[in-house]
Amino acid sequence: MAHVLNPFSYFNDNFEMDDIKIIYWPHTLDEMPRIHESSFDYYASISADVSDYIEKDWAAQCAKKPLENEPLVSVKGIHLEDGTLHVVPVDYKAWKTTGKKDFYQQYGKHDIPNPLNVQMLVETKDEHLILGPRPGKNVLQVPGGMLQGEADRTLGHIDIKKADIREFHEEIAPLPVSQVSFLGTSFYAGRVLSTLYLMGQIGLNADEVASWRQEHKQDIKNFKDMPEICTIPATPERISDTLKNQKLQETAMIVLLLFGRKYFGHHWLRRNINMKVLADHLQNGR
Repeated sequence: MAHVLNPFSYFNDNFEMDDIKIIYWPHTLDEMPRIHESSFDYYASISADVSDYIEKDWAAQCAKKPLENEPLVSVKGIHLEDGTLHVVPVDYKAWKTTGKKDFYQQYGKHDIPNPLNVQMLVETKDEHLILGPRPGKNVLQVPGGMLQGEADRTLGHIDIKKADIREFHEEIAPLPVSQVSFLGTSFYAGRVLSTLYLMGQIGLNADEVASWRQEHKQDIKNFKDMPEICTIPATPERISDTLKNQKLQETAMIVLLLFGRKYFGHHWLRRNINMKVLADHLQNGR
């Protein structure tokens, strides 16, 4: 029987706001997820009260700092048998104003969009994983962000690989990324996000990437906001040490766990998983 998972099924009284759910899609770990788009008018689906809340909150936020509204895609469900992701159009304004605790407490979870986020873990030629401090904070992250509803398309269709490589080019360096593969997905209740994790390889050593960035500052879109990158050897010991001793953004923690599970096995994952991370291995019903 077909099984479609709604990530919001995790968003209940037993699921803390800062908890994360890891989801593995069965039989498709090395393939790009399939995307099924449906037409949907978010603003026609909400009540007048919610619409008024969105407009007022958006105006208040823009008064403090100008914000740009852009098309996004919202995850409505995951078809577990073949890894199909069911998405509908939404915009940044809808998520920015509703994806927070005060809205949830007042209006419930039904009208909160679930934007599709992408993260790219890149391995260097000398087998190091590229990380970088989060701008303004002493927290390590990997390049990534929300999938853009218009820019991240190929021949009119959503292109996850294109989105992930774009994020890497903007935040790390506009260099070729090859052998892109799929690691898994997660749902983060703290900001209501579904994230797809991919990994790829780059044909430079770790030191060469750092040197390239210094020599080509003008070619990196987010260079002014991005401190120097750091890299870690892609070994089970060093990744375990990073998970235990470094401050990591939530998605950086997840992608390192997924990388470790793929290359070091499920037992490694269980030894390193954080208590706030609820891990489901859905393959074969486990």
